[in-house]
Amino acid sequence: MAASIRTILKNIGIFSGAQAVSVLAALARTKVAAVFVGSTGIGLSAIFSSSALFFSNFAGLGLPFSAVKWLSGEKKGTADNDIVTNGRFAEKVNYLRMLGLACSAIGVALLTLFSSLLSRLYFADLSHTTQFVALAVLIVSQITSGIELAILKAAQRIRFIALSMLWAVAASVAISVPLYILKGVEGILWVIVISGVCESLLTFHFGNRIVKWKFATESILKKQEPHRNLFSRLKRPDIQLISLGLAFLAGSVIASGADLAIQGFFSAFTSISVLGLYKAGYQMSVTYTGMIFTAVAGDFYPRLAACSDTGERNLVINRQIKAQLFVTVPLILIFIVLVPWLLPLLFDEAFSPICHMVQIASLAVIVKSVTLPLGYLPLALGRSRDFLILESLFWLLAVPAIIIGYRIGGLDGTGIAILACHVVELLYVYAFCKSRYRFAITVGKA
Repeated sequence: MAASIRTILKNIGIFSGAQAVSVLAALARTKVAAVFVGSTGIGLSAIFSSSALFFSNFAGLGLPFSAVKWLSGEKKGTADNDIVTNGRFAEKVNYLRMLGLACSAIGVALLTLFSSLLSRLYFADLSHTTQFVALAVLIVSQITSGIELAILKAAQRIRFIALSMLWAVAASVAISVPLYILKGVEGILWVIVISGVCESLLTFHFGNRIVKWKFATESILKKQEPHRNLFSRLKRPDIQLISLGLAFLAGSVIASGADLAIQGFFSAFTSISVLGLYKAGYQMSVTYTGMIFTAVAGDFYPRLAACSDTGERNLVINRQIKAQLFVTVPLILIFIVLVPWLLPLLFDEAFSPICHMVQIASLAVIVKSVTLPLGYLPLALGRSRDFLILESLFWLLAVPAIIIGYRIGGLDGTGIAILACHVVELLYVYAFCKSRYRFAITVGKA
């Protein structure tokens, strides 16, 4: 049964409370970073983080996302409290974890292989090769964390997801603040890697409370047979899981590649300092304010994937859109008014050029409140090709738009480009879902 708007708002509230703490902590980290490493340090952090994300997305085969739908199928007809006793669900979870380990090994190998190329690309020499190799630890952490979160989402353990977020934030602040203060720019890599490891350990802790980890070697040491089934399945992965995952992988790689292309433009044709300003503006306007959409992945997507007909899917999507607009519109408008006071408080005077960029680009979050629930429809239906087309169109539009926007209007121009891209995305996503999936927006009570 489709959740009511009140239930959706409650779930959004749980996530938003955790995300509010995350945003405050992120802003505190950014403030410390702005003071002790400056815009150049923030730009360097963006390069390391984006590089690791690119390879973890590529090697992860989209499993952290496709696994939600794959596991949700086993939850149908099973009460929440009985999910841990569902033998088929537990079997799928352990298979997924072993597959994640294999993907992590591939990611580490790929990053190590391309580390020197990344150093030459961003710094025109090999001086940062070792630092890129060290990011291999972060790749393992990101893939592990993504899979454990998928388990929590499929089981609809909203409380566990929120708790893992809160503890991860606390650990990140405890690690990053002293390292930035004591080591300055040299502490950036340590902050990224250690924070990622802490996050993966925390999500694993909560995921393990749903389904206990059973490593295949346990069966081998006891001379039991189940490990043979597991390893044979790894040789012949589940088609539904992999096909949907590959589509999401392709979309993530395109998104990460687009981000790297934009960063490459700023580092090559401007400076690392300008790149730092752009990333700070993007994070403040889109990333931080858009963190409320974590509820979409954590609560909405599993419910949408469980829908059985068009009418039910339309009802779920319409309720989600209305609930999100109810929350985002007033928050974003208040945020826009406060930006001139927030910037000097959260950063320093060196970041004042991004004021108008932040105000303009933050409007994209309101647009995304409508687009994002629609964007999950192809994935919920298993239409991987449709999802890939819609995702690719946005980034193919965004990269040249942001570059042209900067060329014409500087950082303010990038804000206009970001907003324009999201508006265009809403138009073509709605038209596509209406014609292909018979989606219809209901203005009245849903």
